[in-house]
Amino acid sequence: MTLTLEQIAKLSDGELEGDPETKITGAASLAEATVHEISFFNNPRYLAQLRKTRAAAVIVPCDFAEQIGVAVIRTSDPAKAFEQVVTKFAPPPIKFAPGIHPSAVIHPRAKLGDHISIQPLVVIELDHVRSSAPGVTSGTMSSSVTAA
Repeated sequence: MTLTLEQIAKLSDGELEGDPETKITGAASLAEATVHEISFFNNPRYLAQLRKTRAAAVIVPCDFAEQIGVAVIRTSDPAKAFEQVVTKFAPPPIKFAPGIHPSAVIHPRAKLGDHISIQPLVVIELDHVRSSAPGVTSGTMSSSVTAA
């Protein structure tokens, strides 16, 4: 997915200072962002990383006054705005077909939820059953598994 800075500013209810047509292909931390990504700054402890960032743009608080050499989007809550942006770039959740893989080992008294998917080599023991067991899913990546 690609978004322009103008689209991101609207999405985050922010004020853009920079080229509205700049294309952004992802989001990352200040330290890891590349020239086609956006990041955010909300804590003075990260000022050194902000000054070194390679991000195309940074979401900052409304009262941010530092000149950093990249586009900025000013918003009242940079962390929330960044979260909204990250969800746009996130891949869709992994979906699994319901069923139990033949290599899975399940305790005979374990009670499994409806429409779950148990992946290869999963072991569900009576004393170690939990609702977020790895490899046990309900269509996406979570389910309910209990022992009787």
